[in-house]
Amino acid sequence: MALGRPSKKKKKKQCGRGRRGISGAVQSKDPVIRVLGIGMSTNDAEKTARVWRPVEVLTYLGAPGGAEYACLLLNRPVDGREVEVSRVWNRASLRLSVDGGTNVLRKLIEDRDKLALEAAKLPDFITGDFDSITDETRAFFSGCRFIATPDQDETDFTKALRVAAERGPAHLAWVTVVAENTGRIDQVLANINTLFTARTLLAAPVYLLAAESLSFLLPPGRHEIHLPPELRSDWCSLVPVGAPAAAVTTSGLQWDLAGQPMAFGQLISTSNRPVSELVTVDTSEPLLFSVALP
Repeated sequence: MALGRPSKKKKKKQCGRGRRGISGAVQSKDPVIRVLGIGMSTNDAEKTARVWRPVEVLTYLGAPGGAEYACLLLNRPVDGREVEVSRVWNRASLRLSVDGGTNVLRKLIEDRDKLALEAAKLPDFITGDFDSITDETRAFFSGCRFIATPDQDETDFTKALRVAAERGPAHLAWVTVVAENTGRIDQVLANINTLFTARTLLAAPVYLLAAESLSFLLPPGRHEIHLPPELRSDWCSLVPVGAPAAAVTTSGLQWDLAGQPMAFGQLISTSNRPVSELVTVDTSEPLLFSVALP
């Protein structure tokens, strides 16, 4: 089967303080246990669905506040989206700048007046093996807490998630990672690999926030993804990154799947499009779901 979309027929600054513990879930008596972006339906006796509301992760769009989430700033430029990144960063309950990402944060602070930005808050932790942060940036944030993570068997991104799991708030709704999908392909793939690793580190879901897309990993099972108009005006995709998926069924997409297998070298769903507020996905294996940003 050809690659691409499925056919219609187959249809000295005072820095923040760290906190310990993480669970990523809250107790609720409601029929839908929900932590803003994430929830679990308890009414479906046959199959439990995981509910995703990705627009609530995009706090720069003015979504209701109050959720505790973490924000990680990786070593990628944010040119052209400084306003959005500053808002997502400032509204987080836990803020980690990751190695060279601290250089990016410093530039946001220094460019505040020129770009009419919010005053960027300081990081709770600065993590990494520190091979990318400059001496000038280290001096600039000298009052903040640095946590060295020298292990070279994991990326700085993965190790930063470990710090968030150990020192974050007790109930994180999600983790937003300011990253990018351009540049070195090996680093892009490493970030996707960390989405798989993240499932063993913390219960809260992890979102990759890039300039043009929001991506997150759908584990095996049934999913309900709620997409308001601003998130269904362009493309979306479903990609079986970790392993072939024996059967994938969807609804709410322009090119739906009906129990079809997905694998590299066979069918993958790129350049698809959401056509309904509710997109459902039932998958036998993890899928990377991405959606275009407004």
